Amino acid sequence: MARGRVYLPLTASLLARARDAGGFDAATPAHAVTERLADELGTGDEEDLEHAASTGAALDALLLMGADDPPRRVVAAAEPVDWEPRAGADETASAVTVTGGVPLRLLAAVLADSTDAAEAVTAARDALAARADVDDAAVQRCLDHDLGWYAAQELDQLLTELSGG
Repeated sequence: MARGRVYLPLTASLLARARDAGGFDAATPAHAVTERLADELGTGDEEDLEHAASTGAALDALLLMGADDPPRRVVAAAEPVDWEPRAGADETASAVTVTGGVPLRLLAAVLADSTDAAEAVTAARDALAARADVDDAAVQRCLDHDLGWYAAQELDQLLTELSGG
């Protein structure tokens, strides 16, 4: 078991549910800087590794997104959290499972797309739903949009924005 920052892939509705419940459940799929990730990237640069882990979560957020969800990727960053790497050939190098619950007090920030990414997010979501590869052009265009950073105390404001309010 490891301990550190995790990136939880979400939708706006999952983020709202976590806020209302006071946190995230145990056994939540997430992404983190793992030994496997560092080995695969061949770098010890923490910033590069964190970016790769958050990008993995952002890709998973696309897979969680339904047609009724706002077309914005949402990723919660929380720490310190206990996690275990997910084993399996089909798992990405940063894939982990949170081994305990994550109370909201451990929320460091929420990363989310701005509204100008909506078209790219929708195209990527649809491409992945159609079983496209992660290297699909629509997915790559979506990844060109950086996620905005929202402090934990901005959670309610972000949820209002995500709901179109």
